[in-house]
Amino acid sequence: MLRNAIICLTFVTGGTFLAPGELKAQSDLRAIVWERQILMISMQKSYWPLLDIKRGKSTDLAKAGAAAQTMRVAMVKALKLFPVGTAKGEVQGPGYASRAKPEIWNKPAAFEAAANELITASAKLVDAANSGDIENFRVQFQMVEQACIGCHEFRPTHGGKFRFPK
Repeated sequence: MLRNAIICLTFVTGGTFLAPGELKAQSDLRAIVWERQILMISMQKSYWPLLDIKRGKSTDLAKAGAAAQTMRVAMVKALKLFPVGTAKGEVQGPGYASRAKPEIWNKPAAFEAAANELITASAKLVDAANSGDIENFRVQFQMVEQACIGCHEFRPTHGGKFRFPK
């Protein structure tokens, strides 16, 4: 029984032994990082229907508009999930590898401006999709692309201004 408790505690804490208060704090931070990662993955998945319109592989503006709205909502939520203590290396435990750079907290105005750029660009993309004008959609999509690379590069292994490479 004690052996199982030690194994469980080792897994939960990532191999470090923490006091009960620290364990709760780490657990809360892990939950925040996990939620942030899920939102980022949802934004990445939403990107593909948008790219299909740009490349001429699709004309489904309704699907693209929904994807752009998903990106906007996810970024609004994610922007609130960067408390101090969630940078790369600060959250203990397997599966909670934050890639957030210290610049997020050292330059909060720049980070918030970059995030708000994506929120605004994706809202305009929703409007463009609702207008039914594919050419306008493609123009607005370029703004979303620029907003994405305002924080990080497109490739998952790359880093960027606010994200470490894998």
